Amino acid sequence: SYLLEGRIEDTIEAWKKCVNAPELPELQERRTNAAANLMRLYYRLNMRKEELETLYKEFSGSGSGTADIEYWMGCYCLQEQRYEESISHLTKALTLLETDQTTNVYYCSGKIPEIYQNLVRACETSGDSAGAVRFASVSLNMQSRQEPLLTALLRIFQKHGESPDGVFGFLTKLYDFQDPRETLFVLKCARLA
Repeated sequence: SYLLEGRIEDTIEAWKKCVNAPELPELQERRTNAAANLMRLYYRLNMRKEELETLYKEFSGSGSGTADIEYWMGCYCLQEQRYEESISHLTKALTLLETDQTTNVYYCSGKIPEIYQNLVRACETSGDSAGAVRFASVSLNMQSRQEPLLTALLRIFQKHGESPDGVFGFLTKLYDFQDPRETLFVLKCARLA
C-alpha cells in the first residue's frame, strides 16, 4: 500500500520490520521474502547499495526464497558492471529455481527470459562469447522468438567470423525456414545485428 501511494520511506520501514522479525523457523520464509522485496526496491530505485549488499550477505543461502535474493543481487551487479559476479548470481538463481522442491512462488520465476538476456549481455560485455552463445542457445530453445537474444547471438557470430553456412546450420535447429514468419523474424534480427 505504501509503495502504491509513493511513500518510499514508509515502504522501506515496513519491509525492514519484516526482515528484522524474530529468527524463528516458521518466520524464515517470510523474512527472506521481505529481504528480497527490499532488495528489489533498492535495486529499482538505485539507492542504498550498501544495504542491498548487506541484505544479500545475511539472506543468501538461507533456504527458501533465496532464488529471488540471488536474482536481485545479479541484477544489481549487472547494473554496477560487475559482470562476472552478475553471471554467478543469475546462474545460481536459475539453479535454485530448477532444484526447488517447494510450492513457493518466486518473482524471478516469471523473469526467466530476462535472466537469460542479462546473462547473455553480461557474458558478451565481459568477453565470454562462449558463455553468451550457451545461454542464448538454451533460452532460444525454450522460446525461439526472443528478438534481443537472437540479435545478440547473431552479433556474436558475426564478430567471431562464423561462416554463413555454419550460422544457418545452427539456426535450422531453432527455426523452421519453411515458415515465412520464422524466416522474417530471423531476417529482422540479422538486420538488427
